[in-house]
Amino acid sequence: MGQIAEELVDSLNSGILAIDTDYKITVWNKWLSITSGLKPENVKGKNIFDVFPEIRKRSLRKKFDYVFETGRIVQLHSRPDECFFPFQNKSHNFNVYGNNMQQKITLTPIYNNEEKIDGIAIIIEDITDYVKFSNELKKILRELKKSRDFLREVFDGIPNIAVITTDLKGKITFWSKGGENLFGYSDYEVVKKLKIQDIVVIPKNNEQIDFNYYQNILNNKDFHTEELKGIKKDGSEFPVNFCISSGKKEEKSIGTIIVISDISEQKTLQRSLYQAQRMGSIGILAGGIAHDFNNILGGIIGNISLLKLKFKDDEKTYSVLSTMEEISKRAADLTQKLLNFARKGKKTIKQENINLSFVIDEVIAIISKTIDKRIKIIKKYEPDLWTIKGNWAQLEQIIMNLLVNAKDSIKDKGKIEIVCSNVLINENYFEMNPGHYVKVIIKDTGCGISKKNIDRIFEPFFTTKEDGKGTGLGLSMVYGIIKEHNGYIFVESEEGKGTEVTIFLPAMLEPAKIIKKEKVEESYKGTGTILVVDDEEYLRDVIKEMLIKLKYNVLLASNGKEAIEIYKKKSKEIDLVIMDLVMPELNGEEAFYFLKEINPEVKVLFSSGYSTETFGSNSSKGIGFLSKPYSMVDISRKIRDILSL
Repeated sequence: MGQIAEELVDSLNSGILAIDTDYKITVWNKWLSITSGLKPENVKGKNIFDVFPEIRKRSLRKKFDYVFETGRIVQLHSRPDECFFPFQNKSHNFNVYGNNMQQKITLTPIYNNEEKIDGIAIIIEDITDYVKFSNELKKILRELKKSRDFLREVFDGIPNIAVITTDLKGKITFWSKGGENLFGYSDYEVVKKLKIQDIVVIPKNNEQIDFNYYQNILNNKDFHTEELKGIKKDGSEFPVNFCISSGKKEEKSIGTIIVISDISEQKTLQRSLYQAQRMGSIGILAGGIAHDFNNILGGIIGNISLLKLKFKDDEKTYSVLSTMEEISKRAADLTQKLLNFARKGKKTIKQENINLSFVIDEVIAIISKTIDKRIKIIKKYEPDLWTIKGNWAQLEQIIMNLLVNAKDSIKDKGKIEIVCSNVLINENYFEMNPGHYVKVIIKDTGCGISKKNIDRIFEPFFTTKEDGKGTGLGLSMVYGIIKEHNGYIFVESEEGKGTEVTIFLPAMLEPAKIIKKEKVEESYKGTGTILVVDDEEYLRDVIKEMLIKLKYNVLLASNGKEAIEIYKKKSKEIDLVIMDLVMPELNGEEAFYFLKEINPEVKVLFSSGYSTETFGSNSSKGIGFLSKPYSMVDISRKIRDILSL
């Protein structure tokens, strides 16, 4: 599970654990650590029945097997004299049975990328106080039936929970202030006029509730709880927790007592958790693909550099080679987007204090040359906009991708609005860490995004554009960069009306630095001997030919062990080692430590199809890193920089 998913799970006020198909615990959140006293390292990897032998006696094994076999969600409620997991009631509101925690257990199947069940998520909710509240509610209704004003005072003191009573047909007879807050109806609009069927619907098929269904359930148990959709006065729907119990007089049912609470926040957290897990899995896959592809491109671009030297006087051939080189570089840029999505290189990407309005202005200057004149770009910047700590090139990529998407979504005429402002987020905004942020809104009047696609827009290779007009990597790259900058991104869209993208990036409250772009230089020739270490033969050969053209003597090794043997014999004549980081047997970083034992002053240029996160913390005098693929110009400049130290 990624860091974002762990933080979400730890923020929930419920127990969250997960087991794999062998019933071994894979997830254990903060609530469980506090409640049980067991730390994650004490339980992860252990069989759940070994950690909690008591749950075997309560037939939970059968429930787990049922979820694995059917893929259905199972909910369980403990009786007052038992609890599924042996935790004490943390609030110490003891019931007549002692201090057992009364629990609601939800078993939810976890699917892998192949849509197969490979685990179960277990949610443990402490409902001791909830049950106590429900029992006290019944007691109050029995004892204070004639004191309706007193009841209203009690229930109106619960602003975010609707307390409702109905007759046997479902007609509402009592409506608390919380009901007005949740649904928008006043007491006058509801009592004796609406039925409970008018404010909640069944999630499956949106049919109205048959109230007899609940009457039949309450004949066999004291109360019933489930998740439903609430319907507000304006017709909008929202998720609710619906708890219904029977109101009785002299053991005869006279109606129902219903408690409804809004669970929108909980649902949002669940979706965020799922998205974080899904994006993390795809990111690992994307990083692996990019690494292998970069190795291949390294051989292609290196050979093109050599051929351009050979045919520099043949204008026609040189032009073809230049075109091939440009296409290869575009492919390299594509793999870099994959790596950005996988969030590699977080440790070494250079960041500066930047005024985001400068970045936006530069991107607008570029894109305005290609945009239809009928599309109007409107920008609004707050005066004294705070700075952010970021990488200029990556921030350009974010804004460029979002503006290109906005432009492409507008068929004829329309407008793109960009608004930058300073905002302070407090603890009440549950989706973000509190603090100072720069908020960027990019809003267009384009075609919008359908509801079925909105949850997939950040997935790599997902695109709604025509073949040849989009790679599906733009927004996944945007997502990766924003997360790398500790930021947040939210998208709202409506088909036929347009899309609004909102970005929050942490503010630095410091002056911005002017970022100057480096000029491209020609190849630098030199002298000396270089040892090239790479497990791919075609890459060794290409690098060798480039180095010979640059006037260096070259030695070759196919792995870390061979490199060490060669260096032992010829360390005095070797001026630099160019070494791949990812190799079988002995990787580049491991081989580096052996080389340092032979010569503490060894100079090494690491290279990899991954980005610099794999490089670790070895950046020091005489040590460098070069991402694959690279040209002869790139490698010549790196060699010059290292050897000049």
